[in-house]
Amino acid sequence: VSVLEIGMHDGGTARGIQRYINAAGLELDYIGIDPDDGTTRPRYVPPGGREVIGDSAEVFGEIPGGLDLVWVDGCHCMNHVMLDTVHYERKVRKGGFMLFHDVNPVGQGTEHQYHGPETKEFGLATDMAHKAIRFPWDPWTLFAEAWPTDRHNCGTRAFRKGTP
Repeated sequence: VSVLEIGMHDGGTARGIQRYINAAGLELDYIGIDPDDGTTRPRYVPPGGREVIGDSAEVFGEIPGGLDLVWVDGCHCMNHVMLDTVHYERKVRKGGFMLFHDVNPVGQGTEHQYHGPETKEFGLATDMAHKAIRFPWDPWTLFAEAWPTDRHNCGTRAFRKGTP
């Protein structure tokens, strides 16, 4: 199962993905993108996986196609969500998924991200970004979404690319 994670942080999501894939008896082909090289916060990379150090908006050319899953949890500002969606959706195979983190509607536009001005566009702006580019477009459809009621961030929205 080929997985791309945008925004690796400490590797917690990679561990969870690896446990899930291994429990299903499948092999994980993992790539993670993060602007931090791991020196400020050590992280976990699954065995055989690789890291691409850089801004997801700039390193998309280094990522192969045919992905089963793209987990987008990097910068949540409007411009990065738009670029991550446009750059990486084309790398997902038919029947594959794109998941976006920190989509809780209550938090949209509130939490400032690590770069840019302190405006709502540089807060959690997944909804604004997808509305601006009119995503999902054909053949993408909303697959599932869920978020906590006791936090303004977190939550996940999943889209599926057609059917296999």
